[in-house]
Amino acid sequence: MGGTYDFRWLFKGVLPVRWTAFVDSYTEGREFSDIQMRGMFRYYHHTHTCEPHQDGCFYTDTVVFRSVLGSRLDKLVLLPQLRKLFGFRHQRMSAMLNLLAAGTGIRRAE
Repeated sequence: MGGTYDFRWLFKGVLPVRWTAFVDSYTEGREFSDIQMRGMFRYYHHTHTCEPHQDGCFYTDTVVFRSVLGSRLDKLVLLPQLRKLFGFRHQRMSAMLNLLAAGTGIRRAE
């Protein structure tokens, strides 16, 4: 809670982006959220949630955003891009967790 994180990357491999996020809420073992302080959106709030599920957990990203493009382009352009980005993120997280579990004898719940 209260941490500030700075990220830098190339958007679409070309446009340099600097992003500053502030952790605005935290519930131990359950969730935390961060809000963009500096970045490419007018508003961007991201909640990371882990819910107990059988022998593991169910992870969810919830994002609320608004850009300078306006509501219509946010829905037509940015929303599909964010869904694709977070889909890729979830695939990578799953693969990494499976790799870690394979080395410990612990199996990831499906």
